[in-house]
Amino acid sequence: MKPDLHSFSPWILPRLSAAIPHAVRPAAAKGSQIAGDLSIALLELGLATQADLDISADESILARRVMTRWWSQRTEGMPLFDWELSIRSGKNVGEYGGTGSYFCVAPIQDTLPYFHIGRAISQLEAECPGLGQTTMAVLEDALRYLPYNLAPASVLGLAQWFYWQGEFDEVKYAELEVDLGYHDEQTVDDFLANNEVFKRADFFRNIPAWLPFPERVCSRKRAIRDATSPLARNVINACDAISAYGNRPEFVKHASRDAFGTDVGVDLVAATFVLAWDGNDCTGRVIDDAFNMFIQGEYVEMITVSHIEVSTPSLQKRLRAMEEGLGLARLVADLVLLIGERQE
Repeated sequence: MKPDLHSFSPWILPRLSAAIPHAVRPAAAKGSQIAGDLSIALLELGLATQADLDISADESILARRVMTRWWSQRTEGMPLFDWELSIRSGKNVGEYGGTGSYFCVAPIQDTLPYFHIGRAISQLEAECPGLGQTTMAVLEDALRYLPYNLAPASVLGLAQWFYWQGEFDEVKYAELEVDLGYHDEQTVDDFLANNEVFKRADFFRNIPAWLPFPERVCSRKRAIRDATSPLARNVINACDAISAYGNRPEFVKHASRDAFGTDVGVDLVAATFVLAWDGNDCTGRVIDDAFNMFIQGEYVEMITVSHIEVSTPSLQKRLRAMEEGLGLARLVADLVLLIGERQE
């Protein structure tokens, strides 16, 4: 899937060649079908070296060694994000039938990075009206290409799913419940009066109304003219870097929102980070309520569970997309660290 260019507006089994030693065995007793197919693809792509072959006892070790090196070269020194990559079978990630293969990304740190952004965004808005919202719009667009996060838009989506079964708010949810006839109440008003239901207004209490769906309302020209503080200047530079990266031909051609997506029917109980407005909003409550329910069912502690066909063309396409996404992640981390106050 090619990215929307406006999001970053300024703002079959391959034939083995004779050169590949027969030491690499497809699906040997010590390996697996995934490891065998992946090893062949890595060899075809030139990512596995003779040295890798010499010291790898089987396909699983070879695939793990090569993919670990590839991942480490692209994530070393990355600020904020500390992730690990694995390739798993569908039965290990909750796929119905369990026959597929998945690229999975999981956070290494034990604690979920939690940031308050209200102070910095408010300062940007006071200095140059619309700059704070525009900054969040740039950030939210970039986050679509990265692993699962709990920025404001995602947290609102979590609230809608958990409290209102995907409906817009508590009223639509109450209408659904009354129509289904599972309760004694015959009207929406009675249902809401007799049942404790989290309200949409509760979510928006103490935060700007635009926060979960920010728009670009401040031009770069006006921001440069009016913003003079070190914070504002640094934020403008960070947004410029994200926009420039997203408009590169390589990103336009290879980036994909699917590369770090999730397409299995299990719940995620991990995230890249949380962005709350401050300690008085409902972000923590929404996450706690939802995650506490998720762990009662099928869940994974991962931030990406993305299906992949393990073949040379598919792997090449996926790795190019992931490489572009990881480059973007570095720039996103820079912006988050500028506007976020880390909470311990």
